[in-house]
Amino acid sequence: MTHLPDPGLIVASSVSAGAFGYSGYVRLWDPRSGDMVWETNEPGSGRSSRFGDSFADLDVDVEQKALFKVCSKSGDLAFADLRHLKEDPWVYMIDKNPSLRNVGGSSNTVIHCYKKQVFLGREGGLEVWSRVEEEERGGGEVEMLMQEGSYRRNFVDKEEHAQKGIINRIEGGGDRLFVSREDVEGIEVWESSNLSGSIQVL
Repeated sequence: MTHLPDPGLIVASSVSAGAFGYSGYVRLWDPRSGDMVWETNEPGSGRSSRFGDSFADLDVDVEQKALFKVCSKSGDLAFADLRHLKEDPWVYMIDKNPSLRNVGGSSNTVIHCYKKQVFLGREGGLEVWSRVEEEERGGGEVEMLMQEGSYRRNFVDKEEHAQKGIINRIEGGGDRLFVSREDVEGIEVWESSNLSGSIQVL
């Protein structure tokens, strides 16, 4: 569960995997009234082209008030603006960096939002999606748009790092990113003032 100080809601989610693929739900609760504000289930009706492509993992970006999910079959990354939720709120990212190594759906995917960036562990590879678009409104105020092309994909690690083992957890703290892998002792520590250009320190 994740607490959103503004507007004071709690986000709860669950994902399960079985013989027929992934299924999951997301619910927003108001702890003051005890009422459920919004919920979605996958697989559900949604877009016909996305039916059966349930999320494999999901996280909340508290700063940007957004949900991020990674799809189990396609491997696509999508977000939903928590301020404008509806029956099908998901906007699917477009990868503007096709020169990077290909990725797709995976049974071993972990997502973590930190410092307005989205980190994905796909099998053993660690990638980051960073904001690239801003729009200036009247008075010099900068509006952070949430669109399908608002993020750019890159890799935190090198291809040889992906051979170390499956990533099972990602956490952020300060200017560091902490990564653990299945059946591997110790924790990897990546450090940078801009985590999209990190170097491994441990």
